Amino acid sequence: MNRTEYAAQPPEPRTLHPEGRPFSMSTYTNWRCRCGDCRLAWAEYTSGRKSQREVEAVTAGTSGTHPAKRAVNENTYTNWGCRCDGCTADHAAKARARRKIRASV
Repeated sequence: MNRTEYAAQPPEPRTLHPEGRPFSMSTYTNWRCRCGDCRLAWAEYTSGRKSQREVEAVTAGTSGTHPAKRAVNENTYTNWGCRCDGCTADHAAKARARRKIRASV
């Protein structure tokens, strides 16, 4: 197997928490630990970050506007709360594609 074929394969998730390592950003992202504790902690972290971004946007008076230095895509619509025309159109297109895939299964 060459490097390109190896890189194209999705990484296998680890089923066991790395020995001696407490939860950190590294255990979930780099070590790909998917034990229940790491999944729960990651979910709490990401939802907390999303809430923090929303509060910061409201405080700054930029709620619903496109964040600086962010691409126009579904991520900015979903995670950053941007409702500009570009992000809204991209989100709608991806939602249509997901519905079409689900309907064909």
